[in-house]
This record gives sequence, C-alpha cells and structure tokens, in this order.
Amino acid sequence: MRETSVDNAIRGKLATLYSSPALLPQKLDLIARRTLLLEVDERLYHQSSFLDDRMIDDRTSGFWTGLEALPPPVRQRSALWIFHIGHCGSTLLSRLLPALCPVLPVREPPPLRTLAETLRLLGDPLCRLRDVQWQQLFLTYVALYSRTYDERAIALIKPSSDCSNLIRPALDAHAGSRSILMHQSLETYLAAMMVGPDPRLDIEGHSVTRLMDLHAFLGDRETLRLYELKPVERVVVGWFAGVAGLHQALRACEGRVHSLDFDVFVQDPASEILRLTRFIGMPANEDQVSAVVGGTLMKTYAKAPEYRFSPSDRASQLAENRRRSAAEIDAGLRWAESLVQRYEPLQEVVTAFPMTRPDG
Repeated sequence: MRETSVDNAIRGKLATLYSSPALLPQKLDLIARRTLLLEVDERLYHQSSFLDDRMIDDRTSGFWTGLEALPPPVRQRSALWIFHIGHCGSTLLSRLLPALCPVLPVREPPPLRTLAETLRLLGDPLCRLRDVQWQQLFLTYVALYSRTYDERAIALIKPSSDCSNLIRPALDAHAGSRSILMHQSLETYLAAMMVGPDPRLDIEGHSVTRLMDLHAFLGDRETLRLYELKPVERVVVGWFAGVAGLHQALRACEGRVHSLDFDVFVQDPASEILRLTRFIGMPANEDQVSAVVGGTLMKTYAKAPEYRFSPSDRASQLAENRRRSAAEIDAGLRWAESLVQRYEPLQEVVTAFPMTRPDG
C-alpha cells in the first residue's frame, strides 16, 4: 500500500471527509488511537466482497490519522443495514439490492467489528473507552459509512456476523434507518458450518464474542465454558448468540427491522426481494426483480463472483454436508434442545427462529 504523507494534503482531505465516500475508514486502532483511511472509488465498493485486508493491494493508497483529527459529523444520514448470523446469504443480498435500488454497498468494514467488541466491554475496568467516547466514535463511523456518491442513494451497510450488538445503536443513530435481519435454521446452519467432525475455521474466530453474547443474553457466565465445548457445540452457541441478538432487535425495534429467513428466501427469491424493496421504501416492479433474479448474480458465488454457485449448487452442497456430518448435526440439534429446556429465554427465541427447516 502506498502511503500519502503530506500533512497539508491530509488536512485538506479531512476537511471534506463527509462530502464523499472516497476515503474509507478501513482500520480502527484503539491502542494508538488512530484510523486508516483508504482512497477508494465507487467501483471498489460494489466489487469488493469484504472491505477488510483482502481489498488492499500494491495500488492502494491511504494514510493513518489520529482519531482526534477526525472532524465530528455535522449530521447523520439514514442508512440501510444488514445484520446476519453468517453464511446465510447476506453477501448475495448486498449484491442483489444495488442491482435494483440506488444503494451503495459497504460490506464488513473491520472498524465496526472493533466497535462491537469494545461495546461488550463498556463499563469494565479493562475497556479502552468510556461510554461517551464509544458513543461519539460509533456515531462518527456510522456517519462515514453512510456517505454516498449520489445524494439520492442510501448506504447499505453490512457489518460482520458478530456485530448484532450494534443493531440498536445503529438504528438509534438516525430515525430513518432500517435493518434487514438475516438468518437460517439451526439445522441448515449446522449443515453449512460442519464439514465432517470439524467446523469451519471462522467458528473459532468468532467463538469468544459469540459466547460472550450468549452469556449476556442468558444471564449465566458459569455454565457454558468455551474450553469445555465440543466443536459442534461451538457452532450451536454461534447460532444461538446470533439469533438471540436478532430476536432482541425484533422486540425492541418493531417496524424498523425486517426478518429474512434465507431458507425461505431461496425458495422464492423474487417474492422476498419485492417485500424487501417495499420495506426499505424503494419498491421495484416485478419485471425488474425477475430480471435480476434470473441473471448472473443468483448463479455465482457472492463472495467470489468468478465462481459458479447457484441455488441448486447450494442445495447440493448442503445435502452432501448433511450426509457427511449427519451424526454431528443430530448431536448439535439434541444439545441445542437441551439448552432450550434449561434456559427459558431461549424458548421464545426458537419460537421466532425455528431450529429446523420449514420442510424438515
């Protein structure tokens, strides 16, 4: 990455920071109290599956600046958010909606994960920020990710899957903001995440924060201990933590959130997309939706569009995973049911977010 280091030039860019998304806050370093701003264009926002280090190459320009140098936002803009439990079609949806509506996708910028991790520690002596500092910093990043190149457009912000604790703060930032809450059944999640006896690697990467969230929801930090959990149990914890966060948002933010079950979506994507466009206030007609659903986006892998991956390919992969991981999936479902019986708060969650597929 080439670094821009002319102080006067940096000051000039910071002075107009909120006028364009051309400077993307791509890293947040709370130890050094600084942020990395990358020079990007609209094409990159649309093409990049993730705004993490995978977007950086030797042509990327940017610079670090202290957090105190970031000007405070003059105003907040409304935004559309996608919160999700992971591996449930959120990247695909973040490609489908821009093909139909004037939205700018902002996919998984790492600072939002840093802010979600810090939010879990607020009030703890080990936290690096006071409550008011976190709130000010969060509003700054929300304002930066809500910028668009066209004033008539709206940002479509998709945090990573362990950021469901940001739903309320994100919607509180602007009264006009809305959120889509994406999920799938536990059975499908297990089939997606288990490869034989071993879960996908990202389960381990999220395991601490997921268990922290589930501890907080259950009000019990003693019974479930990470080092005692079997691999499939860590997957179940991840699912419960994710849907519990979505469930809390459904109860607290009624009318401003839309629950989207990906198991249902893939059965009739056109109808589901029509409902979504009405929910976000950008209705599309049936012909437009049919054209997009029948196009290449639904036939390629959303995280790597150069690869073919249609709904039928997904179904075949899940069927194979179910065959190879049948014992682990059954064990995970049984253990999940034991948790539901043990913890009353989970009973309401699984009523809203069933553990098995609609056709299961």
